[in-house]
Amino acid sequence: MPAPAVDALLFDLGNVLVEIDFERVFAAWAVSAGLPVEKVRERFEFDAVHRAFEVGRIDAAGFFEHVRGLLRVPLPDESLAAGWNAVFVGEVAAMAALIRSVAGRVPFYVLSNTNPVHHDHWRARFASILQPFDAVFVSCELGERKPERAAYDAVLARIGADPKRVVFFDDLAENAAGARSLGMPSFVVGGAADVRAALATLGLVDGR
Repeated sequence: MPAPAVDALLFDLGNVLVEIDFERVFAAWAVSAGLPVEKVRERFEFDAVHRAFEVGRIDAAGFFEHVRGLLRVPLPDESLAAGWNAVFVGEVAAMAALIRSVAGRVPFYVLSNTNPVHHDHWRARFASILQPFDAVFVSCELGERKPERAAYDAVLARIGADPKRVVFFDDLAENAAGARSLGMPSFVVGGAADVRAALATLGLVDGR
């Protein structure tokens, strides 16, 4: 194959490399709390405290104390953490093989909005699919989260790449739009087939 037309690939984690499903969190907490899952879903909020957790401004103890308040049930941190990590289903089908097929052709990286509890869990559980990546960047360490420009700027500074030559993959349109506003070619991903098609247009895999 000819030399690729990009200097780096940047991938989101959730629902790009690893399938996530927050209904599993609500179901696990419902069992622990003895509540209907609908009540847990109704009470929990992806609010300012959750965003603060994702950028490292509060710790796990502070976040779980907030969750207890939202759920109105005095669950211990251990039960809340176990339910919180139930969000991870498994690797997105075919992505591990696709990543291995590109390894060595161009550097590639992860940029994930995540928190310390999730990060500790997924970097161990999914070490195999993450092994070929040159670096993993997480919002709770960067202090910034997608789709804010500062998150992409921080990653670009660390990898030393021109945004026009960094291709970004995310399952959320707003995150892809945030990257695109910096000039990064960006793709909204619904599955491994979308990633393969994009990589084929870049000359990194064949189109079959």
